[in-house]
Amino acid sequence: MELYIELFVFLAIIFLIVLSNRFIPWLVKAAIVVYYSVISYIFITTKNKIDERYENITPVPDAYWDKNSA
Repeated sequence: MELYIELFVFLAIIFLIVLSNRFIPWLVKAAIVVYYSVISYIFITTKNKIDERYENITPVPDAYWDKNSA
């Protein structure tokens, strides 16, 4: 979780700004919070999958670059 400290701080700032704004309806606030939460979850799970798949491979072989860039 230490890898994602910056992400969580960034999300906290966004959530504080959105939730403290009096001019945004509560439905829009909820949509913004859900959107950023889902995007963050997808980012974290995808990064963890990539890290597991290519663990201890440094530097990345050309075959993996070709496969991933296609």
